[in-house]
Amino acid sequence: MPPLKPFIPFLLAFLPKPAWCMGFSFIFFGFSFLLKMFVGVAQNCKARIMNTPKIKTHRITDEFTNQNHFFILSKGNNAGKPLLNPCPNCFVVIACNLEEKEYFYWLCYGLWVGGFFRQVLVGSVIPFLRIGELHRVINATKSKVAVRKEALLNSLEILNKLSTHQENLVKQIQLIKQAKKAIMYKVLS
Repeated sequence: MPPLKPFIPFLLAFLPKPAWCMGFSFIFFGFSFLLKMFVGVAQNCKARIMNTPKIKTHRITDEFTNQNHFFILSKGNNAGKPLLNPCPNCFVVIACNLEEKEYFYWLCYGLWVGGFFRQVLVGSVIPFLRIGELHRVINATKSKVAVRKEALLNSLEILNKLSTHQENLVKQIQLIKQAKKAIMYKVLS
């Protein structure tokens, strides 16, 4: 029995040249269209995954044009505390958009409140947080929390409301102190 010849090249040999080229281009461009479609879907899926933000040491001369950043205190007993305004000895965390900024701000806030940064502080007199350790803690926590994202978002919403309530209470305490001073000033003068 003679060896079998491949079926498609055998048929293409009998077709006129332009038909063969058209068939090849139809198959090639049809697959390229599907490939582009699948790559586009993959890129959309990647866009929904939270990337690790860029973390740098803050310098006074740095200026930021967008609002997609926050600061993390790097030295002292409160190292790891996220801040909205810069201060000396802090890191700047630059996110891709406001949603990621809020996500990572509250994630870092939860890590700071939970004492997760205290475990990686170094220094005997003034404790400080290394940028590499900050990256490691954020990445490890981000991967753990990714599974329970809905619970995290609910917790972040509650933390945001509690933070607003705390600011209101601080303002009320300041007003009470001023009222006490005014009463004592009125009595003693």
